[in-house]
Amino acid sequence: MIRFFAAHPTAAFLLALGLVVSGLMALPGLQRDTFPDFLADRVEISAAYPGANAAEVEETICVAIEDALDAVSGIDQLHCTARANVGIARIEVAFGHDVSRLLTDVKTQIDAIATFPDTVEDPIVRQLDVSKPLVSIAVSGTMSETALKSLAEDMRARILRIPGIAEVSISGFSDRRFDIALNSIDLERYGLTAGMIAQAIRRQNIELPAGTIETSERNIALRVGARSRSVSELERMVVRETAAGGAIRLGDIATITENFVEPEIRSLFNGQRAAVLNLLRNSEADALNVFAEVEYFIETERLRLPATASLSLTNDMTSVISERLGLLTINALQGFGLVCLVLWAFFSLRFSLMVALALPLSLLGAVFLMSVVGYDLNLLTTVGLLIAIGLLIDSAVVINENIARHASAGLNIIEAANRGVKEVSGAVLASFLTSVAIFAPLAFLEGDIGRVLRVMPVVLLIVLSVSLVVSFLVLPFFTARALDTAAPHPIRQRLDAAFDAFRDRVVGNIVRLAVSWRYLTLGLTGLCFLAAISLLAGGTLKFQAFPDLEGDIIEARLMMTPGTPLHRTEETVAKIIAALERTDDALGAGGYTIVRNIAVDFSRNANFSDRGPHLATIKADLVPSEDRTARVNEILQLWRQDVGVLTDIVSLTFSEPAIGPAGRPIEIRLAGNDLDQLQTAGIALSDLITGYIGVSDVTTDLHRGTPEIQLTLRDGAGRLGLDATSIATQLRAGLYGLTADEVRIGSETVRIDVRHSADWRADLGQIDDFGLLTDDGRRVPLSAVAYISYSRDMALIPRVDGMRTVTISGDIDPAIVNANELITLVVDQFSPVLSERFPDITMTLAGQAQSQAETAGSMQRVFVIGLIAMFMILSFQFRSYVEPLIVMLSIPLALTGVLVGHWLMGLDMSMPSVVGFVSLAGIVVNNAILLVVFMRSHLDQGRSVIEAATQASLERFRAIFVTTATTVAGLVPLLFETSLQAQVLVPLVASLAFGLLAATLLVLILVPALYVILDDLRVIGRKEQPSLAPV
Repeated sequence: MIRFFAAHPTAAFLLALGLVVSGLMALPGLQRDTFPDFLADRVEISAAYPGANAAEVEETICVAIEDALDAVSGIDQLHCTARANVGIARIEVAFGHDVSRLLTDVKTQIDAIATFPDTVEDPIVRQLDVSKPLVSIAVSGTMSETALKSLAEDMRARILRIPGIAEVSISGFSDRRFDIALNSIDLERYGLTAGMIAQAIRRQNIELPAGTIETSERNIALRVGARSRSVSELERMVVRETAAGGAIRLGDIATITENFVEPEIRSLFNGQRAAVLNLLRNSEADALNVFAEVEYFIETERLRLPATASLSLTNDMTSVISERLGLLTINALQGFGLVCLVLWAFFSLRFSLMVALALPLSLLGAVFLMSVVGYDLNLLTTVGLLIAIGLLIDSAVVINENIARHASAGLNIIEAANRGVKEVSGAVLASFLTSVAIFAPLAFLEGDIGRVLRVMPVVLLIVLSVSLVVSFLVLPFFTARALDTAAPHPIRQRLDAAFDAFRDRVVGNIVRLAVSWRYLTLGLTGLCFLAAISLLAGGTLKFQAFPDLEGDIIEARLMMTPGTPLHRTEETVAKIIAALERTDDALGAGGYTIVRNIAVDFSRNANFSDRGPHLATIKADLVPSEDRTARVNEILQLWRQDVGVLTDIVSLTFSEPAIGPAGRPIEIRLAGNDLDQLQTAGIALSDLITGYIGVSDVTTDLHRGTPEIQLTLRDGAGRLGLDATSIATQLRAGLYGLTADEVRIGSETVRIDVRHSADWRADLGQIDDFGLLTDDGRRVPLSAVAYISYSRDMALIPRVDGMRTVTISGDIDPAIVNANELITLVVDQFSPVLSERFPDITMTLAGQAQSQAETAGSMQRVFVIGLIAMFMILSFQFRSYVEPLIVMLSIPLALTGVLVGHWLMGLDMSMPSVVGFVSLAGIVVNNAILLVVFMRSHLDQGRSVIEAATQASLERFRAIFVTTATTVAGLVPLLFETSLQAQVLVPLVASLAFGLLAATLLVLILVPALYVILDDLRVIGRKEQPSLAPV
C-alpha cells in the first residue's frame, strides 16, 4: 500500500484533501465548553410530605426509599436528605452501568412502596438533566413587584424560543397570592373561623355554565357567578348574611392584599429589586453560539422595555470558555510557529514544509474523528491538540529523513519513498503501539477528576492515529517529489557542519565517557532519581487534587440562626456588601474597579438544603481575569477580613462557584445513628479544623432548625369534642393558612390564602389564648386543652447509604497550607477522639479528597495495565525480555524531570500533573526504541557492543534532538503563559516538557551505558536482527 500511494498520481493528494475537507466541515459543529462532562449519571427521587418535620420525613420517606432500593444493582452511592415537608434522595450511578435501566428499576421499586402515609404526595423519579448554566438576566427597576414579575414571565416565554435554551427559571419571587388576613376580634364577634371563611370563598368564587336559552332569534349562554381576580372584588364578596338581612363582606373582617407566598424569597441587583432569569442550555448546544443569541435578544428587548426597568447580564458562565479557548488558540499558533522554526533550523525549507504538512492534515483529521465520537472543544481536548503539535513531528521527521537519505543515494523517487518508509515502519509502528498501550487505558479513569482528565490522552491517541496514516501514505508522495537535489545553501552547510561538530566532539565525548564509566553513570542516574523522589516524599513538593481555577464570579453564602426574621438578615447582608465595596476600593486604583455587579438572593444558600428568611447569597460579577491583577483568592481573603465577626451567624462562607471537577478542599464525613452524638462529634471536628492556620469557612450540614412549639393534649379534651386532628386543623388554618381557591390571571395561577393577621401571628402570647371552636359552637383557649412546650429539632437530616451523616467542609489558603497534608493530620488527630468518645461513629473522606482517591486508584490500575501491554509489544518487537526493559527505563527517567520541573517552576503536583506524566510514558519510549534498534543493527554488522552503543547514540542524536525540540517548542508558549486563565493547564504541560527533556538527555547517555552493562553481565548478546516490518 505504501508503494501504491507513493506511485499513484492522485491517491495521496485525494486522501489529504479528504482529511482537510472533513476536518473543516466538522470544526464548526464542535461544541465549545470549559470542561468535559464530569458528573456521574444521577437519578433523583423527591417526595413531598406537607407539615412533617425532618425527623418524620426521615422515618417515613428516606428509610422507606433506602429499603426499597436495597436490592437494585448499579447504585454507587445513595444520598437522602430529610427536611421539613420533603425528602430528596439522589442516586449516583455506578461506573459503566446503564442509567436508563437503573431509572426503570428505581421507578418500579418506588411505585411498590406501600408504607407512605396518605398525606405524602406521589414521589417523582427522574434522571437529573444535563442542562448546563449559561447566563442570568437581571430584570431590575423601580416598578411594582407584581409588574416586575409579570415582565420577567413574559420575557421567559420569549427566551425559551431561542435555539439551545433548555430551561429558564425565575428567582427572586415566589408564587403570587391574595393574602386574606383575618381580624380575630371580628371572627369571635360573628362566630367564624378561618375554615368557614375558606369554605365561603370556595362557594362564592365560582363561574359555571348553566345552559343555553334558545330563542327564535338567537341563542344566549347562561353562566352563574364570577371569579374574583382583584383585591376590590374579593373585598365585596359576601361570606355570611345576618338574621337582620344584612351581609358580612370579606372586607369587613379581613385585610386583603396581593403579595407573594414566601416574601422572604427576593432578589436585589445592584441595590434594586430584581427578577433574575436563570438560563440553562442543552448539553448538545454550543455555549458561545447560544450566548450570542441571548445577547442579541437582550439588545432587542431593551428597545421595548419600560423606562422604569433595565436589563443586565450577570453570572456569565461563557466568559471563562471564550477566555480560555482564545488563550489556547494563541498558544497553539505560537507553538506551531516555534515548531516550524526548529525544523527550518535543521532542515532545508522545502524539507521543513513537507514535515510540517503532517500538522494540519493530522489535526484536521483528528477534529473530524472527535466530532464522530462526540467530543467537544474544551480545555482538555484543546490542550491535547496543542500537545500533539510537537508529537506529530516525530514520525514525520523519521520517515522523511529516511526517504531523503535513500533519494540522495541515487534511488528513484518511488523506490526511495517505498524503502524509506518500510525500513523504519516497524520501529515507528512499535512506537505508536506503545503510545496506544498507555493512552488507551487512560480512557477508563474514574472519579470526577478522572472523567475530566481522560479525554486528553484519548485526543492524543486520535491525533497520533491519524498522523500514522498521514506519515505512511501521504507524506512519502509529497516528500519524494519535493526533495531538493541542489547543493545546500552555504549558510545551511555551515549550520550542519557546526551541528555535526557539536555532536561528534561534545555529545560523542559525553557518551563515550558515560559508557566507559558506565557503573558510575548508572549510580549517578539512580541518585538523581532518588533526589527527585525525595522532593515529593519529603514535602518540599506539595500535592493537590486539582489546580485552582480562576473565574469571574465570587459569592458569600450566609446562614443566620434559624428563625431570624428577614429584616435582620437584610441588615447583615448590607454589612457584607459594604465590606465588598471597601475591598473593591482597596484593590482598585485611579477609578479602576474589579466588581461589576452585585446580586443578592434571599432565602437561598447552596451549602444547605434549606430555605427561609435566615438564608442569603451575595454574588458579585468581576471584570474578566485578563483585565485584573488581583486573583480570586486574594479578593476573597480581603473581603473575608473586612467583614470581620458578625453576630447570630451560623455559617458565612466566601468562595468562587465551582467550575471544575474538584469539590471543597476539606470535606470529611462522619456517619452514625445517634443524631446528638453526630452533632457533638461534628462540632468537635469542626473546632479542630478551624484551629489550623490557613483554614477558613468551616461548615457542617447538621444543625438545629427553627424553634418549635409542641402541643400535647390534656385529659378531658375529648369531652369537649376536640382531638389532635381537629386542634391541628384549626391551628393550621389560623397560622399557616388555608388555600381557599386559585384563580388564573394572565399566565400565572394565583392562590387565595386565608389566615390570621400578621400582628396576631407575631404575638407569641396569642398561642395560649387561641380560641378553638368546639362541636357545640363554644370557644375554648388552647392552653385549656393542651400542654405547650418548646423544642428545636434538626433542620435537616442527611443520610448516605442508609446511615445518618454530618459533613464538615472547609476552604484553605493554598499559599499557607496543603489540603492533603492537612486532611492527613486531621484524620490522625481525630481518629483517637472518635475511638474514645464516639465509638459508633465512622469517618470517611468526601468531596475533593474522595474524587482524588478514586481517580488515583484507577490511574494506578490503568498505568500498570499500560506498562504490561507496552512490555508485551516491545518484547514481541525485539524478540527479547531484557531489551524492552532498557526501553522502558526512560519512564522513570521522565519522572525525574517531571518532579524537578515542578520544583523549579514553584508548582504543586496535581492530578493533571500525574496524567501528564502517565501520558508521557507513551511518548518518551519512542526515542529509546529507535536507539535500541540501531544498536542491534550495528551489532549485526560486526561491531563491538561499546562501538554499537556509542555509534547508535551519535547517529540518532540529530533525530532525537529535533523531535524533542519540536515537541517542547510546541509546549513552551503555554508553559510560560502568565495569564491567570492558563494556570490550571501549566502543571500538565510542565510534566510533559520537563519530563521529555530529562528523558531525552538521560536516554542518550544511560541507555548506551546500560546496554554495555547488560553485555558485561552476559544478559544480552548478538541476536537475530529484530523485524522492522509492521507488527
